[in-house]
Amino acid sequence: MQKRVFTVLLCLLLIACQDPLLKLGYSEEDIALISELSEENQQYFIDEYNEKYLNLIKDPSFNEAKMDTYLQYLDVFEGEDLFVLVDHFTSAQLDELAKYYEDDYFILDKAEDYLRYPQSSVRETVEYVNTLRYQKAYVDVEKADLDKDIYILVNKYHYLEEDYVPQDLVDIESAYGINGKLRKAAYEAYKQMQDDAKAEGYNFYITSPYRPYTSQKRLYDNYSLTYGQASADTFSARPGYSEHQSGLAVDILSAGYDFDNFDLSKEALWLQENAHNYGFILRYPQDKQDITGYTYEPWHYRYVGDIATDIVNSGLTYDEYYAYYLVDYQGE
Repeated sequence: MQKRVFTVLLCLLLIACQDPLLKLGYSEEDIALISELSEENQQYFIDEYNEKYLNLIKDPSFNEAKMDTYLQYLDVFEGEDLFVLVDHFTSAQLDELAKYYEDDYFILDKAEDYLRYPQSSVRETVEYVNTLRYQKAYVDVEKADLDKDIYILVNKYHYLEEDYVPQDLVDIESAYGINGKLRKAAYEAYKQMQDDAKAEGYNFYITSPYRPYTSQKRLYDNYSLTYGQASADTFSARPGYSEHQSGLAVDILSAGYDFDNFDLSKEALWLQENAHNYGFILRYPQDKQDITGYTYEPWHYRYVGDIATDIVNSGLTYDEYYAYYLVDYQGE
């Protein structure tokens, strides 16, 4: 028995002496993989065990011809992003992209656009690209993705067709606002919000709910005639591009206040602090016109359901939140 153990140990010792990589902790499978590299690239493994380098060459996307570039950016870009970026960009471009990559909302598929449309800061560039503002509003557009359901994005780059009408509209009761309709989930959440607010001494009501395409057209045409189209575009959506047509948006006012001064009301403050708890977000926040395309509207709230708190905590407008988190959402 002792002789057998001694023989095994001797064999292992001989193997270790014959292959320094084995002594460093590499497995036989690792060594076989390393041995396929050029002698120059094998040098990266002979001084010490290096798990990061090992994982690099194990990846199916690994291209030995780009080994030096991979190693240069190994601690900059994560996972598969490294291979995608190295495959598509020069070292100079990778150096530039490294700045944008540090932003929390970097999107890999938009890497080329970050380079193409630089703004005054990294954050502004990522924001600008993610929200498609390098495209021309109302010209470079696409249909709003109805499969997103309550997460649908409707803005100056995503439109609803003229005949689109939500299938689950319900009538608004007089206790909650003017005669009109909302999608059922939005309405039920709104009623709870208004009831809770009223119990705390805050009184507000819906002044503008769902609007069909034709109503939005009349409204927009009137604003354009009165103020000019350029001015109207800063505070009114063109027909087909209004969130109100989605049945998920509401304009809210309180007694004694109008659109011009609602932000001075205690109700406006309550909504800003609490609406997200009921699934609503302030859709067009202050100082975000460059992103949303609209001036500050303290009365305009949009129902997004259970992600409302995440949106508020992120500090993002819905436009950018959608670009980063919801573009690939396929529904439940």
